[in-house]
Amino acid sequence: MKLKSLFAVAASLAFSILIAGCSGGGWTTFRGVDGGGRSASVIGAPIGLKWKIPLGRHENARRFFNQPLVADDTIYFGSSDGNFYSMDIGTGLMNWTVRSGGPINAVAHVDRDNAYFGSSDGMIYCVRRATGETVWTYQTQSAVNSTIVPYRDMVVAASDFDSVYFIKTNGELAFTLPNSVWSLNSFCIHDGALAFTPGTPEDPTSLAVYDIDRREYRWALDTGPNRYPWFS
Repeated sequence: MKLKSLFAVAASLAFSILIAGCSGGGWTTFRGVDGGGRSASVIGAPIGLKWKIPLGRHENARRFFNQPLVADDTIYFGSSDGNFYSMDIGTGLMNWTVRSGGPINAVAHVDRDNAYFGSSDGMIYCVRRATGETVWTYQTQSAVNSTIVPYRDMVVAASDFDSVYFIKTNGELAFTLPNSVWSLNSFCIHDGALAFTPGTPEDPTSLAVYDIDRREYRWALDTGPNRYPWFS
């Protein structure tokens, strides 16, 4: 779906040359390659504003966008206005937008052909990177505000107070994990383990690590009476 005109807004989204510096190494999932938070590209001074665009207006007037992803000189990101954007990194010109049914809080993932993102409308979307055409959608039971993390032939996303969904890249559901207490979930996958996953069914408030291939919990840490503790 092509964007015909820019939206009138009170606040605008700005990208600096810093984002453009990511294009060489690519930045296709949350925190970059292996979750390291570093780009292979190098930028030099001076750093300045290259271009900016306005975001669409949302009914509650909030303005935010989630972490942009970069692949093949294209930026991908979702926004509180319910749109998922594809833009040329050099010019800021719009390639396409996809409209979801609610604000997009989830950090997306892109692979060679497709982009994957969740929305507060409860849907997980897979769209063509080249055109924005919808490949498939999967309806969960609640808002999908988590990171979208790839693993082998799957993408993993969590629906608030519902489940963690393991969905094959063809749109088929592989399996789910219960998630009765967590929302806005951010997690990572390393060495076949899903870390910071919702706790076990017996202790859903615990902090757990789940073995994806064996489909069993490796361990779970009791977080105790504190609601928001820090652990190392």
